[in-house]
Amino acid sequence: MNSIFAQDIALDDTLQAKVAADGTLVLTDGAETGVQDIWLALRTYLGTLFYHKEFGSLVPDWIKEESNSSSRLAFALEVQRTIRTDPRVVVGSERCKVIAWDESGMTAEAAWRFIDVDHEYNLTFAVNETGKMKQVLADAKPNANTTSF
Repeated sequence: MNSIFAQDIALDDTLQAKVAADGTLVLTDGAETGVQDIWLALRTYLGTLFYHKEFGSLVPDWIKEESNSSSRLAFALEVQRTIRTDPRVVVGSERCKVIAWDESGMTAEAAWRFIDVDHEYNLTFAVNETGKMKQVLADAKPNANTTSF
């Protein structure tokens, strides 16, 4: 299973590298790497990564939109499209639901399955009126049926 995920430098909520007590960088491992990659794709504006123009999402474009059924659906589809671009995700397993949306921002829940992993991963996140995204739910139990970061 870990062969499709590799490792990466683990990032904290402010996207800074996590450092262990001994001064070494903390690394992600297994599906944790994939979850972090999806979180980064959702937070990165599409096309701004100069060496990977297809990486990222248009999630910030939806912040100023009026909350109606069309915009909620379009936002959810953008989140799903972004998740689907990760080659480790089982195509068709990705979904997104808007939990709250008002003038101050929105909260959404996304879920997906990775290839060769028997449980679903999920992420609950909020986007405020300035376009800043933050993780709302954290659960570090990868074998407990759902995992968030």
